[in-house]
Amino acid sequence: MKRAVMSLMAGALLIGGLTGAAAQDETLTAMAYGTVNVRSGPGAAYEIVGQLAAGDRVPVNGRDADGDWLRILMTLGGSGWVASFAVVVNGDIPELPVVEAEGGSGESVTINVYGRVNIRSGPGMDYPITGQLDAGDSLTALGRSSARNDWLYVQEAEIGGWVAYFTVTILGDVETLPIFTVDGSGQTVVPENNVIRARFNVRLRESASFMAAVLEVVPFGSIVTPLARTDRSDWLYVTYRDTSGWGLANLFEINNDQLQTLPVYNARVLTPTPTTGR
Repeated sequence: MKRAVMSLMAGALLIGGLTGAAAQDETLTAMAYGTVNVRSGPGAAYEIVGQLAAGDRVPVNGRDADGDWLRILMTLGGSGWVASFAVVVNGDIPELPVVEAEGGSGESVTINVYGRVNIRSGPGMDYPITGQLDAGDSLTALGRSSARNDWLYVQEAEIGGWVAYFTVTILGDVETLPIFTVDGSGQTVVPENNVIRARFNVRLRESASFMAAVLEVVPFGSIVTPLARTDRSDWLYVTYRDTSGWGLANLFEINNDQLQTLPVYNARVLTPTPTTGR
């Protein structure tokens, strides 16, 4: 089997309930100052599996390698992940063990290959070829490009990318697969409701203010990943390619449901640090 060179991540669904619960004194805990999304893995690319309300306190038992995401324990079983900037922790984050995201649950959909099949970086013939599958190969399908199932996103070990639906044989119900797209970084595969588009050219700024320095300009129609919002929902903290910053909310195509699921940034919580690759 020829190995693909892409490194793409798809969201995995964790099943479990979530409520605010106090942990025992000796346990490291995180407290939410506002609404905070809980995700199935350490990143905005993962599915939302619950929320914390303002004042909720939950046990923390791990972090990602950078300390940007924290793994919390759900009171009804299982675990989830929250952004470290959206909570206050009663201890040192670097002292937490680094843990890996757990696998998802649900019925598996796989593809079988009976001839050489190209893997592409996106769902279309115009995307570059990043690898190939040979006859006899079998991979797990994690998502599809649309309700028509034209392209399937497959991933196993270091192989990740898109294959044309008509070039493979499917085992399982493809209709159960989520619809994926590429996020604002241009590198990560996410459920399509995890991203929004720019309605105009949007200036990303260091803070939620017209007076703040401009980090990047997001072109009209470009996809970004929303991470947080101000308490009045007039500014959004988003990622575009290798830049994260604040953009005016009404310059993006975002519905009320998407807006309300974003965590609210609070000045008493560690400020998200704007970044730029320039």
